[in-house]
Amino acid sequence: MPNQGSTGWPWALAAAVAAVAALLGGCSVDELDLGNKACPCVDGWTCDVSRNICVAGSGTGGAGTGGSGTGGAGTGGAGIGGDGGAGAGVPGAVIVTDLRVTWTTPNWIRWEWDLDGVPDQLLGFELVTGESEEDVTSRSGTAVVWTADENPELGRYFLPATGSEDPVVATMTDLHDADTPYFGQLTATDTANRTTVTNLAGGRTTNLPSHSFVVFDDTDTPGYSIPSSFVLSDVAPHAGTHHYDYLSSCVGSDVICWETVRRQDLGMDISAISEGVFSTTAYVEFALAAGGPAPSYWSQLRIMMGTSGDHSTYELPAWTIRADGAYRVYQVPLRALSDSNGPMLPTEMSRDLYEFGIGGSWVNDTHTRVDEIRVHW
Repeated sequence: MPNQGSTGWPWALAAAVAAVAALLGGCSVDELDLGNKACPCVDGWTCDVSRNICVAGSGTGGAGTGGSGTGGAGTGGAGIGGDGGAGAGVPGAVIVTDLRVTWTTPNWIRWEWDLDGVPDQLLGFELVTGESEEDVTSRSGTAVVWTADENPELGRYFLPATGSEDPVVATMTDLHDADTPYFGQLTATDTANRTTVTNLAGGRTTNLPSHSFVVFDDTDTPGYSIPSSFVLSDVAPHAGTHHYDYLSSCVGSDVICWETVRRQDLGMDISAISEGVFSTTAYVEFALAAGGPAPSYWSQLRIMMGTSGDHSTYELPAWTIRADGAYRVYQVPLRALSDSNGPMLPTEMSRDLYEFGIGGSWVNDTHTRVDEIRVHW
């Protein structure tokens, strides 16, 4: 009889293979969709740090959650090499994290952040502000980009010529609308064109004031000037007819020198500012213009409360004044001023305003002009 092992077995094997193939052909596994997945990302995908999601493109790693370093950081931290360009997935030499709003007025916002890295490898900071998160991340619509051209300190890791190491961990932006939410995001770029990007931060500007107290407007205030060369002038007022003018005169061969120009012994009663108003909306406003070419990188606003024999001194230190000769109208909350014991207390409003002053490093033989000094609430 025929040998069935030589003819039936191949037929049976072929039938089994066909059955398995048919079974497998009826099943399929969809290709894994990696788009819009949360960072970190696999090879071939790049983290969009502004949204913390993966997008198709070159680059390895991306933004994760928490802390800086290779792979980046997510909410509240820095995103490393977010565009998949130079240094994608590689930490930059300058790391910025925890961007936050520390105070606002109707038209100004103060931003602060944490900073770490190699000072000599900073190329510059860039702050984008806008009225929505989408405008900031897309740099469109209401977005405004702030660089060292607008705020000179954004081109430095340390404020220059201060006598100590004062890292640039804050900047102030202006020309905002009152009672409006604003968002911001800071980027640090190093000399290898690698970037770190902070979280999005936000705050709301305060309402327009309903009351004002004039400290200076065209006519001499009570008291006197220090130095005596800080004089009333009609050459270049910001508004009205007069302003105070100081012509810098450095000693010897110095080309930049420090001076606090101030009006002292004012004796002005500002007790109408209540404790509640002081703690929320009261601010001092003044127009200031400084000649160039070098800005005053470390400057201070100084206010004294009391009398000549009994006064307290409060300051806002370490902010930068442009040196383009153009007026800029500054606004600073009274609660942002402090002394060695801490912030000014609302009880100080029961004492007279004794001094208003601006300290800065002024270029020799250039003019510093102050005008339109008011307290609003």
